[in-house]
Amino acid sequence: MTFARPPKVAWLLLVIWPCAPAVAQQFRVWQVVEFSEEVQVDEADHVARSHLETIERFLDADQWDEAIEALQRLMDTDGDTLLALRSRRGADLRAGEFLRYVSLRDYCQMRLASLYGRSDQALEQYRAQVDSLAESWLREATARDDAGPLRRVIARFFVSSYGDRALYQLGEMKLAQGRFTHARAAWERISPELRIGPELARQAGLFPGLPLWLAHRIVPTDQTLEASPEEASARILDALPPEGAWLAYPDADLDLADVRARLILVSILEGSLTRAELEWEYFGRLHPTAEGTLGGRQGPYVELLGDLLEQSRSWEPIPPPADWATFGGAASRGKIATGRIDVALRPLWVVDLPRQTCEAQWIDGVTRPGESRQGLLSYHPLVVDDKVLLATGDRIEDVQAFDLHTGRSLWPSTDLTEPTRADSGGFAPAGQEPRFGPGLQLRPGPQQRHGVARYTMTAAGNRLFVKLGTQATSVVPSHRFDPTSPGYLVALDLEAEKRRMFELHLEPEIWGDGWAFEGAPLIDGENLYVILRRRENLRTQSHVACFVMRRHRAELRWRTRIVTAESPAQGELDEYTHNLLTLDQGALYVNTNLGAVASLDTDDGRLRWLVRYSRAPLTSQDFERTGRYLLRDLNPCLVDRDTVYTAPSDSDRIFALDAATGMLLWQTAPGHAEDAVHLLGVNATHLLASGDRIYWIDRYTGNVHGRFPERVETDLRGYGRGVMVGQELLWPTRDRIYVLAQDGPRSVRQPIELAPIGMTGGNLVPAGDVLLVAGADRLAAYNPWGYHNKKAEP
Repeated sequence: MTFARPPKVAWLLLVIWPCAPAVAQQFRVWQVVEFSEEVQVDEADHVARSHLETIERFLDADQWDEAIEALQRLMDTDGDTLLALRSRRGADLRAGEFLRYVSLRDYCQMRLASLYGRSDQALEQYRAQVDSLAESWLREATARDDAGPLRRVIARFFVSSYGDRALYQLGEMKLAQGRFTHARAAWERISPELRIGPELARQAGLFPGLPLWLAHRIVPTDQTLEASPEEASARILDALPPEGAWLAYPDADLDLADVRARLILVSILEGSLTRAELEWEYFGRLHPTAEGTLGGRQGPYVELLGDLLEQSRSWEPIPPPADWATFGGAASRGKIATGRIDVALRPLWVVDLPRQTCEAQWIDGVTRPGESRQGLLSYHPLVVDDKVLLATGDRIEDVQAFDLHTGRSLWPSTDLTEPTRADSGGFAPAGQEPRFGPGLQLRPGPQQRHGVARYTMTAAGNRLFVKLGTQATSVVPSHRFDPTSPGYLVALDLEAEKRRMFELHLEPEIWGDGWAFEGAPLIDGENLYVILRRRENLRTQSHVACFVMRRHRAELRWRTRIVTAESPAQGELDEYTHNLLTLDQGALYVNTNLGAVASLDTDDGRLRWLVRYSRAPLTSQDFERTGRYLLRDLNPCLVDRDTVYTAPSDSDRIFALDAATGMLLWQTAPGHAEDAVHLLGVNATHLLASGDRIYWIDRYTGNVHGRFPERVETDLRGYGRGVMVGQELLWPTRDRIYVLAQDGPRSVRQPIELAPIGMTGGNLVPAGDVLLVAGADRLAAYNPWGYHNKKAEP
């Protein structure tokens, strides 16, 4: 369904609303800016859908030969397109509603799996056609210890006689690599019994297809309904509603006790002990006498796993890398630093920074959550090998490095006494002339953009990756006097005073018009992953791209379009966005802020799943409330083990998705934590999110268990991105840094007072015993002594 867009005079009323409330009062008909629900994905077209309808008729008529042939042909021609897993009329999603998509290839495999118990003869016939090739690939994988052939079996011949063995073997490989989430995802697909089925879903009030242990948190294992494997498979495949469907092998001939034992092993090794204990109790009821080998020991699984579970309670956690190498500390975006930070009542060193403001926002008069309009907190430093790295603008001169302990400039060519003012979107504070990036000129006017410039980077090895050039990701053509080049990515050599190693440009002559890099990329080996944005008339496209890095260049490996949708500016305003990817265990996750969240495979860019959510309207009558979540930015997905947490800017909810399938686990209630901008991290019990306040959100249910302060007060509002260190949470306000418990809203130490020493809060970055605070106009470093203690160095 496509909504009619209001004429431009309506936009004029919206942008003058904060300045002329009396005038706007006369035109309340234009008080709501509706996001169009016409969110476009690479969905199966009408031809493919007609083939699906034909296949269903073949299946209903028991015409197995025709159905199998049509399914195979459809997988070959349209397998990478997407299909929504529920029937719906139109494109509208009601408030709080989600729509999950899978590849057409996976859906066809689901239909082939449904032949089990319905027509064994047809399933045998299909397997006779594909088993020979599937078996050869399985043998190749075994001989070469290569996951590639296993992935081909699973992708193309999932329901072949060798699909269950390919899943089992792939899980073993992923476990050996320490990729616990992917090992679990492979093993759980070996049987429909290994996730929640319809009956248990009804008992627990959960969706079918979710992880089995979530039901055991609600329904005791001794009250769980039992069924034989054949009955369970039949019920799941026949009774499962489309929106809860997941692809599972229908008739594995593997010993499920072995598989369940390995699932428990994964939970223990990744530190999910609550989950492991519930799974172990359930395992004891199902397989009390089962035996096997785990970790080189042979014996009853119940005893082996019980001993390992008890031992794991005393294991020391593996410390994360000391460096803070990207936004959020790690590619999963939720790093928890180790140790404990004490701060002396004076800074170790201070560097002045250019102040960024947002005096030219079309959503004016709104208190920005967690920061100030007069002093944006746009700087996010990194720490690598005792170097503090910081970008403050759009030029190479604005990329700086300091010694962590002394503040000494490591790249002295940069003039630090008179900091160069960075491009903050083309507008300067009152009384100053705006400065623009190379080749970009905007027409003067007070209301010309949506969003603000942010500055993030990523360090990998001896290379630093940063976006330079204009920070605008979409410029309205009528606002250009001269052609402009989009911002570009540059790789700098950290060992040679930021010598340029290579640059990545989206040249209009090659890519076409309207392309832009969103923000800093993520790096995995020689692969560079980044979000691309493209303006398409009044709509916006979001893409993910992978570039392979050579010595002095980078080449495009793949590019995948995620979604096309209407952005808040709706093509009428220049936009500054800075969306960032999340990477965990070989899978990419992207929050588009355009009505969709998706996961991609790093190898080929194929969509593992895509989830649409209902987009919330922006009401000009209540900008102070509805505009808060729209001002979320720098809000990438946060991944912790097998859960993806997301807080999009076009939704008033925070929600959690299953990393393997994209199924909805929970969402916060409307009106709860709307001001939350930063997803800081996840501990044993809670997701911690902050904005004007800190929220403790139950990691399993989404219920808000606590907030600090209980009420928002003018002099006690968040000011910057906090950080989780050890068992404590450091949360900045303008005048102090609160030290709170991670398990609930209580102080564990006296606040760190900043106002008496003339300092403010800001974005926090821990670095051993040093705490960095990136404020609006100063970067300050603190340690326990207030001076460089050489004796404390390792």
